[in-house]
Amino acid sequence: MTNPVNLRLSLGAALIGALTLVCPGAEPDWWSDATNGILSQNPPNNSGPATIGQLKHVSGQARAALGAVVPQLGLDVDAAGFTLPALPPTLDAAWYADQRKVTNLGQLKHLAAPFYESMPFDWLGHQFSQNGITSPDGIHPWDPSTPVAENYKVANIGQLKAVFSLRFSQTEDGDQLPELWEYYWFDGLSAVDSTDWDYDGQTALQEFQNGTSPIDGIPAAPPVILKVEESGNNQDWLSTGGLANPILFRAVDDSDNPVADVEVIVVASDPSRFLEVSHPNDPHPDPYFVSGPAPIPAVTDSDGKLVVHLR
Repeated sequence: MTNPVNLRLSLGAALIGALTLVCPGAEPDWWSDATNGILSQNPPNNSGPATIGQLKHVSGQARAALGAVVPQLGLDVDAAGFTLPALPPTLDAAWYADQRKVTNLGQLKHLAAPFYESMPFDWLGHQFSQNGITSPDGIHPWDPSTPVAENYKVANIGQLKAVFSLRFSQTEDGDQLPELWEYYWFDGLSAVDSTDWDYDGQTALQEFQNGTSPIDGIPAAPPVILKVEESGNNQDWLSTGGLANPILFRAVDDSDNPVADVEVIVVASDPSRFLEVSHPNDPHPDPYFVSGPAPIPAVTDSDGKLVVHLR
């Protein structure tokens, strides 16, 4: 008896609910993998009913193919609800009979939805374009508002293949990185395969080949602490109400190293006063004044310092 889980399927046009889907683009590479039994032919049986075994097989192969390209995205699909029942210890006649039962549109959508709901939006749009699909919501290849009763209709082989026409390893921008991988990690096709984006000793191509993140080595910006130096805290008021000495701010990291070019907004809360801000790297070469509560944007100098006078 032929195991229905390993039935060979082939490419063709399909209907998803009220949508007419054709697949003018290249078929997914994983379809022609000899290990998964999905052939690139156009047989007359695309309108024939799809079985439970075929749905499980194709969706499982899609998950494996996705995981080989972007392992992290495969985990996202799992987290979104994709799961297949484990094989029983013994594949008896009853199990085989269950695999030969026809599947319906609701079951097809249930297993496919985690894929579509996890994919980068722009990448998905390119897949729809290649498949000749106008998605009602930009996410699914079917209309989410379809009446529930429609989901009980039998799904055919063409519909099964059309839904899983997802080209995970496709690259068309001249590099060796799959577009899906680039969209997942860089939200576009800006990645250069020879660049070490996170300075961890591996190029983007090596990160892809190793299944690792190309951005996890990027160091996080250190926290910046803005200190008021003691010389600025111990100031006396002049008879005119101004400060005899400036308040000295210093920006440092968590190791007390100076941090330059930190923007600081200073403001005089008393509208009768004005502020003077200065330091060697200030964008204003001379001290400048702002009356009243108007804020002054300034940046710390190469020593992380900023000097403020209240006049």
